[in-house]
Amino acid sequence: MQVISADSHIDTHWLPFDLFTSNATPPMKDRMPYVADTPQGLKWVTHAGVSFGFAGGVGSTGKPYIKGSSHRADRMAEHGLYTPDSRKAHRLSDAQMRIEDQDTDGVTAEVLYGMLGASIWLRDPEAAWEMARIYNDWLVEFCAHSPNRLLGLSSIPTHDPKRAADEIRRVARQGGIKGLDVSGGEGRGMPLYHQDWADFWNAVDESGLPVRFHTGADERA
Repeated sequence: MQVISADSHIDTHWLPFDLFTSNATPPMKDRMPYVADTPQGLKWVTHAGVSFGFAGGVGSTGKPYIKGSSHRADRMAEHGLYTPDSRKAHRLSDAQMRIEDQDTDGVTAEVLYGMLGASIWLRDPEAAWEMARIYNDWLVEFCAHSPNRLLGLSSIPTHDPKRAADEIRRVARQGGIKGLDVSGGEGRGMPLYHQDWADFWNAVDESGLPVRFHTGADERA
């Protein structure tokens, strides 16, 4: 029997530390998230004061791992999930290690959501598009390691329906992904049947890719 995880994640705090700063265009580098060594530990932050949680933290918000506070987290910690090398990609963004963890759990494949809430938390729509481009390009290379087991969804912000349509067409031409993860929560206050979304839906139709609208809010525990 095949077991497929339909809602797995590669959230921002699990990504390679220099992913965004190394791949951003020069004007955007200072607006990208990066990892800072703080008195509390390594954290994903921006120069504008936004925090994405602890590097290699627990859950989608990057909480610090505290032994004994969660049985599930303790079980994962036993396999080295919360003890990453501070200068390398974390376990969940290392394709080979991800496959090894699938084997441990008896999982055949994972549908991978990424950067949950990042385009909202960043509070910088222009930088959010740059983040999405960089992540989506990285995701293709990541999933290429095992395309039948790593089923990536490209991250599509919704600050601007036209730019969302352009990014859908770009990732569709590029190939290597299995669907579109369209973030909710930031939008423009328009319903999805508004005329301004027409080209977005045209791009979705042209791509032939499934769409998943992921809920989101500007709340981090």
